[in-house]
Amino acid sequence: MAEGEAMDTTFEAAMAGFLHEFSLSGEFNSPVEGAFGLCDSDTLEKTPSNSTDRAKLKANERRDRYRKRLQNERESLRRQERELSVKLSQLLTAQAKAKEEAKKSNTLALSAWRATAARQKGKRLEAEQEQQRLKAAVLDRAELIRQLSALMMMSAPMKSLASCVNPISSQEMQGALLYKTFMRELDYLYAKTADLVGGVQCDLLPPESFEVRRRWNQDKTLMESADATQISIPFDQTWRSLSSLYLADPKGSHYRGEIHDRENTAAVTYRSNYTLESGTTTLITYSSVRRYVEKDCVVFVWRSQFEGQGKFDGVFSDEHAWLVIRPSDMPEGPGTTLQSYTQLKLTDLDGKMGTNDLRGNQFVKLVGMVDEEDMADVEEAMQGLLIGESQSGSPASSDVMEL
Repeated sequence: MAEGEAMDTTFEAAMAGFLHEFSLSGEFNSPVEGAFGLCDSDTLEKTPSNSTDRAKLKANERRDRYRKRLQNERESLRRQERELSVKLSQLLTAQAKAKEEAKKSNTLALSAWRATAARQKGKRLEAEQEQQRLKAAVLDRAELIRQLSALMMMSAPMKSLASCVNPISSQEMQGALLYKTFMRELDYLYAKTADLVGGVQCDLLPPESFEVRRRWNQDKTLMESADATQISIPFDQTWRSLSSLYLADPKGSHYRGEIHDRENTAAVTYRSNYTLESGTTTLITYSSVRRYVEKDCVVFVWRSQFEGQGKFDGVFSDEHAWLVIRPSDMPEGPGTTLQSYTQLKLTDLDGKMGTNDLRGNQFVKLVGMVDEEDMADVEEAMQGLLIGESQSGSPASSDVMEL
């Protein structure tokens, strides 16, 4: 700006000198101007001064226009700067948003991939466990078949050895082999407790009532029951009393062979006679049970097989059962919730299920009689606890066997 003012000053001085020289040369060379000059000397004296003023005015006007043009350009640049800043800010915001969305998309995709991988891994591990269990079951059944075949082929001279000390019957041998298989399955069944017991809709029974309601599933492959009830007996007293009933049942013949975790496991054989319309029949039950004591609940898991005799010879049913015992609050005070779930699969020697077979339906009724007896035993045990509490006014823990 200072350089422009200096140029204007130089230009004005040069212009003033030029006009002055021009006015002097005109004074000596123009007769008309000379004549006029003789007549009006005052006008001639003022002419150079007026020209200088006009030059200054024009120079000032040029400076003003130049300054105004500079101001306009400066304002235009500032306006462009603001517009470009806004556009840059918008671009940066859009870019950051795009990066964030891409990051979220990648995170979601990664999470979905991890979840899928975890599910696939879980299914693979479950399939491997199931495969190992099935392999073990096949080997055990093969050994059972081999030993039973050997027993059936025994000759008459071998039968004469029946007078030997502690002879082992084929039924006892069959029970021993079954129990070895069943007890290996208990931990696997326990691992499925949350999925099976927690994933079904239970029939809520009235308080202090016990019942097993079996129904065919949708595809008629097995019978299921899911029941729950509450009792006004403290949790700790309830599960200890049921432990006495399930693990030390005096009605059955307890397996005395090798048992893993004997304190919490029992294998019992029951031989029961029932009267039907067609006559009296016998049912043999091979049952293994294990107790799992958790922090907030106690779980009992059963693996059983019912074997028909006489009219029902060759008819079997495999049962998986769970009982979950939890503490609960009741209007009367501390109570207990009992939730059970069972699966019963009916088969014959050919491995076929007879849902519409008369003999199969009668066999299911026979198993139902076993359920009624079991529930009667549970109800009797609970009633005994209630009577003991009412008489003593405090939990009769001394009447419950510690297991």
